Amino acid sequence: MIDITESREAGDAGEGYVARPAVHEVNAIIQAADRCLEAREAILQHGSPLLRQKMDELLLAIGQELALLQDDERPSNLH
Repeated sequence: MIDITESREAGDAGEGYVARPAVHEVNAIIQAADRCLEAREAILQHGSPLLRQKMDELLLAIGQELALLQDDERPSNLH
């Protein structure tokens, strides 16, 4: 799905539309993964090894959940 709502940036003459893809509407866990990756970057800038470790553990758990979801979506070739 693409948002074609008219949008004007500062300095635009008011012409045209800006198309933006919707942010992972399909699955909330993908949104969570995206946000955690953004948060991890901020934590790296902060420099706390403990927070980095905790964020990595969270990302690992999210990755495992995503893998389970992918396994559920694949058709089984076993008979």
